[in-house]
Amino acid sequence: MKESINFCPFPGTESLPGGWPGGLAGFLRDHGLDGIELQVWDREPYAEPFPETVGVHLRHWPFWLDFWLDDRDELARNHPDRAAMKRWFMGAENREQWIEAIRANIAASLSYRPEYLVWHVTHCGLDESYHRRFRYSSEQIIDATVELFGMVSDAIPDGVTVLFENLWWNGFTLLEPRITDRLFSGIGRDGVGIMLDTGHLMNCRWDLHSEAEAAAFLRRTVAGMGAQRSLVRGVHLSCSLSGEYQKSCLGLSQPGFDMMKIFSHIAQIDRHQPFTEAPLKALLDDLAPRWLVHELFYNSLPELSGLLKQQKALMLR
Repeated sequence: MKESINFCPFPGTESLPGGWPGGLAGFLRDHGLDGIELQVWDREPYAEPFPETVGVHLRHWPFWLDFWLDDRDELARNHPDRAAMKRWFMGAENREQWIEAIRANIAASLSYRPEYLVWHVTHCGLDESYHRRFRYSSEQIIDATVELFGMVSDAIPDGVTVLFENLWWNGFTLLEPRITDRLFSGIGRDGVGIMLDTGHLMNCRWDLHSEAEAAAFLRRTVAGMGAQRSLVRGVHLSCSLSGEYQKSCLGLSQPGFDMMKIFSHIAQIDRHQPFTEAPLKALLDDLAPRWLVHELFYNSLPELSGLLKQQKALMLR
């Protein structure tokens, strides 16, 4: 099993490695890690080469199906500013241009010579993230994902694995085996699998109040996957006990188009905190992933060091 951390070099965070003796390579060595899962969000690679890259998380769009289906009314609700909409879709104004933008993002990601790529499978409009009355069914989202992936998959070499990640909104949640079957039957390609995100799976259950309850739920869910469990090649490991917050949002409305408030709202749902109490060894033994990513929120490598030590200690118990 290769063990790594998530690394997101957004503007202003490129200097994070400077906060640790020996930089990023020194941090990985000091914590017994094999590398990073790099997030690549644009058409071009970063200026830094990041030779520590094991995997890459591709750019993802929480809401995109209206654009794909050319539903102008719904697009206007989520993107009242046409220029902002164009920026959101990496400069694309239509489906064909967006496909080319995604292919460029894949090419930029492949420049880091990753062993795997991560692809999100969901759709959730801004207002839906509050009231959860979803416009599209999981089946519609899966079918559109299969169609989109089929138009760009030839850009991915056979030696690079594509891992489809579960979310807690409609789409691919891991809670419905028939949906998992629909996704992978539609993909019809070798070299694919699941990136099981523990925090995202926990976000599906609002009645979890402790890490012990969460760990038991995760193991039950994995056991219930049956033969589909063999598709799990990677794990994003983090803790997210956000049920009470999610329940409190049902009566709220979207705060206009203030994206900072919306991002804050999403971060309160998907918390990316370390496990601090629950033993994790049995869960990881059940999954036996090839890649394990400690996917945590952090502002500096020294801060991440403390969080990481807490979580890694539980992998032995």
